[in-house]
Amino acid sequence: EVWRGVWHGESVAVKIFSSRDEQSWFRETEIYNTVLLRHDNILGFIASDMTSRNSSTQLWLITHYHENGSLYDYLQRTVLDVETCLGLASSIICGLVHLHVEIFGTQGK
Repeated sequence: EVWRGVWHGESVAVKIFSSRDEQSWFRETEIYNTVLLRHDNILGFIASDMTSRNSSTQLWLITHYHENGSLYDYLQRTVLDVETCLGLASSIICGLVHLHVEIFGTQGK
């Protein structure tokens, strides 16, 4: 479940996991906290938190907000022209290259 929230006056996305999905939340949090993961073509991580609402535990993952929602949802409702499609492909490629480039002299990504 993903909600739009406001943090420091900016819109953010708040992905809420139930406690039974704690392993998924923990794994996503761990991945986003990886050294040198930040990049313009990778979803921006802000924070994660564990909170209690109505006697149940909720696990929150807070990221940058994108008004078009998920890529899947966007592509389901949008017909792309060639130029937009190439721009989208280029953005995806840049993000993937960043994830896979080894950085020597660090713990890695």
